[in-house]
Amino acid sequence: MQEVSERNTTDLRHLTQEKNLTFVRVYEQLLKMMLNGTFPGNSWLPSEPKLAAQLGVSRMTLRQALELLQEDGLIQKHHGKGNFVVQQGAKQHRSLDNLGHPIYQCCDVAIDHVETEFRIEVPNEQNNELFQRESAVMVAVDRWYRNAGTIVAYTLTLIPVEALAPLELKLNQPAQILPTLESTVYELADRSRITVTSTAVGNFISGKYVMSPNKDVMLIREDLFLPNETAPVVCNKHYIQREHCHIEINPQRVSSENS
Repeated sequence: MQEVSERNTTDLRHLTQEKNLTFVRVYEQLLKMMLNGTFPGNSWLPSEPKLAAQLGVSRMTLRQALELLQEDGLIQKHHGKGNFVVQQGAKQHRSLDNLGHPIYQCCDVAIDHVETEFRIEVPNEQNNELFQRESAVMVAVDRWYRNAGTIVAYTLTLIPVEALAPLELKLNQPAQILPTLESTVYELADRSRITVTSTAVGNFISGKYVMSPNKDVMLIREDLFLPNETAPVVCNKHYIQREHCHIEINPQRVSSENS
């Protein structure tokens, strides 16, 4: 009985390994088909039922393989459209290593339109604590980022009114707001503080559009500091659709000379 039990355990382990390796083989098969031009870059994969039948595997196995391809940045999943093959030669290096706009550093699709609105708000205690001052008013800016008409990211920006002068931002010139927040502030700042998490609040936080119904989105919280300042000059909350968010960080060992 003991020999039978040991043999059954071994067989079970073998079957489990075979089952776990199936989707890896499908991943490799799809990768070869992408590299040999069967599914070239900038093209759509067949629908999941059709592709599963073509490869002779279950939908579950196929989805596991597609998840691996998505994790490796080889395909992009677009809800309602299918799986898009990324053009490998056109891939850009994106990371949070350098001071810059996190949406353009982490969003893996091109942003072709940014809609902007601003409003004046009365600051609350949390705002005063964040900016380490009691501001008379707070400027709140909404930015919606689109790719081919679909919202893929959203940013809420808070600026104390006292910071408008250092940023050379004039609210009576609305055309200045977008370039200031997209570019100028990163040229003026010398450091940032970033935290990354996920949230469901981004689905409705703007009050104008629903970005990702019934799904969590990635939240990159960013505080920007001017040189020699201990309090942030701008606070950004960047919300990015999970399927379009790719966060890369490249830490380096600090030499003993600099420590």
